[in-house]
Formats: sequence, structure tokens, C-alpha cells
Amino acid sequence: MTREQKIQKFLMGLCLNAGESMEDIAKHLGVSSNSAEIKEIMHYLEQEGFIKNTRVEYKSTKTSLTKKGDRQASSLLEVSN
Repeated sequence: MTREQKIQKFLMGLCLNAGESMEDIAKHLGVSSNSAEIKEIMHYLEQEGFIKNTRVEYKSTKTSLTKKGDRQASSLLEVSN
């Protein structure tokens, strides 16, 4: 799976509330990633303005979508249907 596909899956997972954390979303949506990759993706999503309020706890990365992120995720979900 490419980095872009992982980013899209994480955005859709956040939109669908597929888990309590990014690690949960990865597990539920079958995204193979490690902590370093999740942090890299989260940094990218923050820079693009798709997420906010990111918190890194022990083995758990939590965040929430911005309005821009919600629109992007919704658009991705519509395209995938």
C-alpha cells in the first residue's frame, strides 16, 4: 500500500470513527504501519490542515478532523462508493 493510500485510509477512518486512536484505525482498516510511520503521516495531515488536537500517548496517537479534513474524508468516501 502506498503512503498516499494510507493517508486516505486514515482520513476515512477518522471520518467514520473507526477507532479510538490511529493505531486502532490502522488495525480496523488493515493498514500496516509502525509508530514512526503513523507519526510521519500525522505530521503531514497536520501540515495540510486536515487534523488538529493531536495527542501522542503511550502506544496511542489520538487526533480529530478539522472541517477541511472532514470535507476531504467525505469526498474520499463518496469516490470509493
